[in-house]
Amino acid sequence: MKESELLVNISHLRKSYGEKKVLRDINLSIAKGEVVGLLGVNGAGKTTLMSCIAGTVPFSEGDIQFHGKDLTKNCHELNKIGFLIKVSFLEYLTAEENLRVLGTYAGMSKRELDRLVPKVLKIVQLYEKKDEYTTGFSFGQQQRLGVAQAILGNKDFLVFDEPFVGLDSDGKEMLEKLILEKSQKDGAAVLLSSHDMEEIEKVCDRVVIMKDGNVVFDDTFKVSTAAHIQINVTGEEFKKYLNTFPMKEKVAVLKDGVIEVKDIEILGAVLNQLGKDEVISRLYMKDTSIQELFDRITRKVL
Repeated sequence: MKESELLVNISHLRKSYGEKKVLRDINLSIAKGEVVGLLGVNGAGKTTLMSCIAGTVPFSEGDIQFHGKDLTKNCHELNKIGFLIKVSFLEYLTAEENLRVLGTYAGMSKRELDRLVPKVLKIVQLYEKKDEYTTGFSFGQQQRLGVAQAILGNKDFLVFDEPFVGLDSDGKEMLEKLILEKSQKDGAAVLLSSHDMEEIEKVCDRVVIMKDGNVVFDDTFKVSTAAHIQINVTGEEFKKYLNTFPMKEKVAVLKDGVIEVKDIEILGAVLNQLGKDEVISRLYMKDTSIQELFDRITRKVL
């Protein structure tokens, strides 16, 4: 990652509640225009990490840099970050009034709010309900309003904690489109926590997986297709056979009797060899998804 592209840099972040270590040593960088999926089982530390960025939870050690500045010493920079961590609105105000209050608190002028509030309400498909009190909103409608307040104003960084929860199919499609537009057209960075792996696959450039307060995976990820070949050779005979197999360096052994070919371009050659040896009993194609990656990593013992 080029230094000029770097927007957020989190270094050696730690958070403890007494003896309980919630964040152990978090190091994470996010570039402009990048959408990062933050995954982990409940209690992994995802929401705590996001709350530390938001300044609502003080961290014990470490540093958060935003635009090259220490975020804890430049709190005004938080106005350039849009947060959706926990939906909460004033029930005695309408949807529009809630956004105006939050915008005013963030230092926006009346003229800006007159222009931007209707715009964001239309984006999240709540403009027709702008004069309704939020006390009557469903959870999904509150989520939409939460997205509206997060994108209100000129935001360089969006932090979303489980934003797809409660949204119907139209709402999910709206949010997918919004995230991609904000990142690809506006150059905003997005940190997105979700248990919805399908949505993560659709919008994220990179995946970060947390476990027990640690980052245990941080890399780009694309759904890939591999060939799984069941051969009728097992046990010690299977091991001996693989030692004589001419392309064994290009295939992976999954379990006794099953080999995986990740490079589809060499699949024909592998099948020709196995066919000559008359050992193929079954062939099937399998996608490696983010869900499988997540399950594999979180089940490992650190």
